[in-house]
Amino acid sequence: MKAAFSAEAIGLGDDMKMSALYREAGLRARSSRPWVAQITGTSKRYGMERRFLPHRNDWRAANKNATRGVMFWWTLEEGRLYQAQYRRSRNDWVTEFLRVTAAGEVERVPADEARRIAAAMGGRDA
Repeated sequence: MKAAFSAEAIGLGDDMKMSALYREAGLRARSSRPWVAQITGTSKRYGMERRFLPHRNDWRAANKNATRGVMFWWTLEEGRLYQAQYRRSRNDWVTEFLRVTAAGEVERVPADEARRIAAAMGGRDA
């Protein structure tokens, strides 16, 4: 079973402007874009080994400056564990673990359970 997961890219327009300024100055800007990664095991360096998933953009509800209303979408599959990071507001970031149920619903997974699942998968440097 597959399910769709979305997160609003709050502040995306501002982020794109700052990235351009940083590039002109030869610097690398920290992105504030939402992301989803599949957990593939454990890692000594990061705690969990992740594979970041590509997203699709939906600009239909975006405001003029693209600071609100731009949605990022991912397709998640049953039997896999995911980590997502996105904003609820300008200063409120959320990091959570997700999985797809047999009914095709996206459910949150407590962090301690996610760590147990990742440990059972093993890892490159575990």
